Amino acid sequence: MPNGGRGLTSVSRTMHSVKRKAAVVLGDVSSCSGVDSVKVESDSEKVLHFFRIPLIQESANAELLKKVQTKVSREIVCLKTEQCFNIGINSELSSEKLEVLKWLLGETYEPDNLGTESFLENENQSVSSVVIESQRKLNTLMSWREGGKHWRRSMREWTHNFPCAVAPFPGAETGAGGRIRDTHATGRGSYVVASTAGYCILIEASNGASDYGNKFGEPLIQGYTRTFGMRLPNGERREWLKPIMFSAGIGQIDHNHITKGEPEIGMLVRGDAEMAQKLYRVVRACIEMGEDNPIISIHDQGAGGNCNVVKEIIYPKGAKIDIRAIVVGDHTMSVLEIWGAEYQEQDALLVKPESRDLLQSICERERVSMAVLGSISGEGRVTLVDSFATENCRSRGLPPPPPSVDLELEKVLGDMPQKCFEFTRVVPAAEPLKIPPGTTLMDSLERVLHLPSLTLADVAVIAQSYTEHTGGACAIGEQPIKGLLDPTAMASGNWMYAAKLDGEGAAMYDAANALSEAMIELGIAIDGGKDSLSMAAHASGEVVKAPGNLVISVYATCPDITLTVTPDLKLGDDGVLLHIDLGKGKRRLGGSAFAQVFGQVGDDCPDIDDVSYLKRAFETVQELLTDKLISSGHDISDGGLIVCILEMAFAGNCGLRMDLISRGKSLFETLFAEELGLVLEVSKENLDKVRSTLQGAHISAEVLGQLEKSGLKSRHEPSWALSFTPKFTENELLALPCKPKVAVIREEGSNGDREMSAALYASGFEPWDIAICFGLSKRLVSLHTFYNRPDTFSLGVCNGCQLMALLGWIPGAEVGGVLGVGGDPSQPRFIHNESGRFECRFTNVTIGDSPSIMFKGMEGSTLGVWAAHGEGRAYFPDIGIQDHILNSNLAPLRYCDDNGGITEVYPFNPNGSPLGVAAICSKDGRHLAMMPHPERCFLMWQFPWYPKHWNVDKKGPSPWLRMFQNAREWCS
Repeated sequence: MPNGGRGLTSVSRTMHSVKRKAAVVLGDVSSCSGVDSVKVESDSEKVLHFFRIPLIQESANAELLKKVQTKVSREIVCLKTEQCFNIGINSELSSEKLEVLKWLLGETYEPDNLGTESFLENENQSVSSVVIESQRKLNTLMSWREGGKHWRRSMREWTHNFPCAVAPFPGAETGAGGRIRDTHATGRGSYVVASTAGYCILIEASNGASDYGNKFGEPLIQGYTRTFGMRLPNGERREWLKPIMFSAGIGQIDHNHITKGEPEIGMLVRGDAEMAQKLYRVVRACIEMGEDNPIISIHDQGAGGNCNVVKEIIYPKGAKIDIRAIVVGDHTMSVLEIWGAEYQEQDALLVKPESRDLLQSICERERVSMAVLGSISGEGRVTLVDSFATENCRSRGLPPPPPSVDLELEKVLGDMPQKCFEFTRVVPAAEPLKIPPGTTLMDSLERVLHLPSLTLADVAVIAQSYTEHTGGACAIGEQPIKGLLDPTAMASGNWMYAAKLDGEGAAMYDAANALSEAMIELGIAIDGGKDSLSMAAHASGEVVKAPGNLVISVYATCPDITLTVTPDLKLGDDGVLLHIDLGKGKRRLGGSAFAQVFGQVGDDCPDIDDVSYLKRAFETVQELLTDKLISSGHDISDGGLIVCILEMAFAGNCGLRMDLISRGKSLFETLFAEELGLVLEVSKENLDKVRSTLQGAHISAEVLGQLEKSGLKSRHEPSWALSFTPKFTENELLALPCKPKVAVIREEGSNGDREMSAALYASGFEPWDIAICFGLSKRLVSLHTFYNRPDTFSLGVCNGCQLMALLGWIPGAEVGGVLGVGGDPSQPRFIHNESGRFECRFTNVTIGDSPSIMFKGMEGSTLGVWAAHGEGRAYFPDIGIQDHILNSNLAPLRYCDDNGGITEVYPFNPNGSPLGVAAICSKDGRHLAMMPHPERCFLMWQFPWYPKHWNVDKKGPSPWLRMFQNAREWCS
């Protein structure tokens, strides 16, 4: 295995008279020009060096080149990178073994990219300078600094189709929970960040997945849905009677925690069973200890229960397990029931004996049960003993019973023989698409727009931290209807076929081959996935096969998340739309939404006919994004070109004037064909430069038309206004050795505490994570003392807002209610939303005059804020208290409409609060309870939208940071 590595970056200069090499350390802009040779370490007889040219995205490469030009030399015009693996050996290797080693190290099975000599030191390379990457780095674009970590992105996909067909809501909850545990059980522990989902089609399953994510605290940021039911020309019925529930999650992991540790004799195996979020907090606390992470290996429990997960984590060394150490609620359960029970929210961890007390204390803090099941034996067997039965025999003077399980692990987890299948190909029966006579464009468009599969979102982006702008992006692709005509026209990493039925297995095989060929040419690879190969159901005496569905989830690092381009049109009269046609003039309607709404499939569907052209277009668009020449962008997918353009216009609330060229195609083919392509919005000023860049890469682009100011008749953009200028906290305050301490209090099931800590830290506080381990009832006296002190303040957001209302902290005893006494019928509180649903949206609020210390200087502002709650409607049992609150200006935050007027109208008011009340403060202004989440948008890149006239820096502070800065200033 590689025991170390180094990276080299080769650059060429525009002019040089002498060939030489220079060493430059990224992060130190000084250049050591004149060095004759560059070596990271001296050669050793016991160290083999393997060099590999990594595949770096074009956008990352361009960004890195710019940094190198700035820090090293403007003469550098191109850049290549190289990795070196250092392999320690005890003796010389034969040439045959050396070749085997080289093959094993050939990532993505590309041995041509791996060599024993540096590619960059090759005489054929035009190299005049070498930049050496030294020390740990956050990514290829940012040099290491104190406190930095080397993060790796992760993606996990999961399908839970059959359980969701039986019980959609709990089935989806189980699926989402299993996928979350899979994410955090990566390596020695990984961070859970966000999720994506896909449904074909399950309303209750969608609710179940979203409900689980809301309770856990994992946002669902992307997805797809699809419906289809049709009898094909050959008489075969295709429909998702057996539905699809697809769940995926993106996470990140410390590079040092990627590889699971090997079991060693004496290590402990443990299982815990509690709610998913508390379990994840235990794992997160461990991985945040960095190199001191007590977790050696971690596996989540799924199918097979302890019977499966314990065997996996102790392989290959083996262990002796006490079945009675597992925490159960019913002690009459048999060994078989306990060993095979598939209960949720449990992990199996491997830790060293000396880490037991530490792990126990973390579990106690998070109220997670922990049990030591046994220790590694080194015998290569799983031995399951029943201590209850053993003790019973001993008390009766009988010999101990034999182990309940005594199994050699190699026989069940070693190299197993592969199963072979024989498939037969079936040529799809297809008929040309027949458009009914008299069909109009508007009728067709209305039908297509009613399909649930039409969505606006393109890509989901996450940030790595609150202090930098690096992150990750993920996207989902699937086209199952086109696969009915040609399985090679759609391929992916999650395979859902009725594979054992005639034609289906062969279709999946053909799709896999097409996918492999395309990905090799694109330079990417599948690193995971899952299959569901029994996608058929019996109904009305026939077998109904679901359309073969392949779902691909792609993910990549983002050097700068603020460069993300969204689909909404932004430029008004100054905007021009460009169409990049990856179909090269073809307009095939087979498998399209247009064909589906007329009850047909067609006979000729779009495909990637030129993969190299797709790759070139992608790389060129990445270059345009880096240079900030694109204002909006969207891909052509379901519904075709017309739907792509309309989605951009709907989101941008503007009109369009289009000039389309048919090129011999019919109107319906021109507008509704789902050929691959992009639509870009660029300014008139940048149009020539964009077209020149595309032409330079031999990418054709046509002007479709331009924007108009007129938008939707019933809506206009919100009238936001600021009464102050947001600013970052001064560095002098952030660097103070003694800062005001603030407790971020959380209870079981709370989420959002990390965002709150980040906002407080960014404003100059020293936040502390406080878990209420034994309930608030034992701390009421302390809370009352804190409340009454004149030198304290409190902020309750969402659940915290509800708690402060129930405690009587707002509006306070002097206004109404009894402080800290539950059951007071007059106390204002927050109840279920009028919609009866959990509401998550970016909503408008206006800040009025009030005594609140946190809104000082913000009065008169109208802006957006995130809201996410199911019980956020302010309720005033005593109308007199409501009037007193409003007349005393104790409701500093109110929901408002696009005109800035206070409103009770949904969805502007997401919960139905009377008179738009979104927050209540105490009479002295020290205590504030609010339902919206300012901590989730204290930076501008967290805003999904803001008006152009704000003219703010996307990397700058948002107005909501001022709230926390006001609190810090009050403490001073």
